[in-house]
Amino acid sequence: MPDVAVSVWPGRAGRFVPMPLVQEGEASVKPRQIVVLGMHRSGTSMIAGMLLRMGVMMGDDLIAADWSNPAGHYEDRAASQINRGILEMAGGSWRDVPSQNDIDLVYLRDCEMAWFAEMRNKWDNLWGFKDPRTLLTLAHWDKYLSNPLYVLVSRDRRAIAKSLYRRNGIEEAEAFALIERYVSRFDLVRHDRETITFEYEGVLRYPGRESKRLSDRLGVPYCKAATEFIDASLNHEGE
Repeated sequence: MPDVAVSVWPGRAGRFVPMPLVQEGEASVKPRQIVVLGMHRSGTSMIAGMLLRMGVMMGDDLIAADWSNPAGHYEDRAASQINRGILEMAGGSWRDVPSQNDIDLVYLRDCEMAWFAEMRNKWDNLWGFKDPRTLLTLAHWDKYLSNPLYVLVSRDRRAIAKSLYRRNGIEEAEAFALIERYVSRFDLVRHDRETITFEYEGVLRYPGRESKRLSDRLGVPYCKAATEFIDASLNHEGE
């Protein structure tokens, strides 16, 4: 049995979590962080579900599936709470997006973010998380992710707008403005970060091919089961 230290991470519902200690002289592998980025309703849950089935640790307290995402959100509750807190402290939310300057100036969640990343790096060599809000809070996460791959997910904007109306009652004009606010961040992410991009429609049409492209990038064996949960009917009414 390896030595362990007992620590508690509030994002894990207050449970005590045994934290392995690295043994002196033990060979170490640099942890890899996989961060799924995209607008709400653009297919980020689908990609996160694929990653989970490929062996990427996407969180041990995932937000449950519901009518708006019956296949699952695959969204880590702790990461989501951190992002929500940042936006709230900046005076807004995912829908009422604060100015980017106000978001970048919020530092009160940084200790929590640093602890989140540190604990994950200790437990998993390949882990990740998905929350569309991360596109807005990325300047904060950048400081604590030592070896990240950013997975960008895009989708036809009309389909996103239709899905936002169905889920949130957001009218088209507001939806398109909101979509632009999020996806305009893609160029910034691509500028000096390692990225891979997927189109929602392409994954639905060619799940095997796109899954293979992702597994190759991760350096993990291709697994056909990674896409078995994907149903082309997900595109019904722009969901």
